[in-house]
Amino acid sequence: MRTEKRPPAGSLPGEWLPPSDLCLHPQSCQMRCQKLEVHPQSLTLFAHQVLDRQNCELLAAALDASGCGCAVDVFGFSGEDGRGGIRTAATAEARGSWRATAWAPELARQLWKYLEAAVPEERLMEDFTATDWVPHRRWRRLGLSPVLRFMRYDSGGQHCCHYDQSFDYGDGRRTLMSVVFYLSEVDEGAGGRTRFVRDGQENLALDQRNFGDWTRLTRDDEVILGVRPQLGSALLFDHRLCHDVEHYSGGTPRIIVRGDVVFVNCD
Repeated sequence: MRTEKRPPAGSLPGEWLPPSDLCLHPQSCQMRCQKLEVHPQSLTLFAHQVLDRQNCELLAAALDASGCGCAVDVFGFSGEDGRGGIRTAATAEARGSWRATAWAPELARQLWKYLEAAVPEERLMEDFTATDWVPHRRWRRLGLSPVLRFMRYDSGGQHCCHYDQSFDYGDGRRTLMSVVFYLSEVDEGAGGRTRFVRDGQENLALDQRNFGDWTRLTRDDEVILGVRPQLGSALLFDHRLCHDVEHYSGGTPRIIVRGDVVFVNCD
């Protein structure tokens, strides 16, 4: 039986309790999914039309009305100023994002209903698969973690290269894939792409890799693939793939929901 416990109050950065009546509308859009070539032994998927415009606007409006959240810099660390992020040493013009972290089991169940078909029912991990699968090779999908991170990037925002990390429930369940729901559209030429970056560790065992956050900006020749946010789409990828958020210069906010897909080992 799957159970989750809410983290202690104050333990989530920018903690936000979504309103109890926040409910996604029924939708009729037909999701289609494509596999992206980022790493030969890892999985990256771009799912189109996961959420319709009405549901994207509903979630974005709930975030905007919450009054919760905190600013983070380009390295993902919390700051103390208001919305829009804070300046860092990475670049004088760079700002990070504004983030609210929600414990939302019901909303996670609703999002999973629209996303589930895009996620393989079972995964068989290979030696260099870039997620925290060790020591179990066979995993079965379960659902979406109740911890959802709502992020807003205003003009000038970005996030330097980093690696997402799994959460181990200690009972055979573990998060293995990240998912980004795009709640807004980004125009061509405005930046803001989620970019997968070559870090030179692709053929190292997981316990030999350095998963520390980068302290510099990504060079153009290091970018493997950039994904432009499209309203209602979702990007899924293995946790330990190196990625960043490109400097954003759009006139309207870039808004996402970041979640994690939970699997259970079935060895």
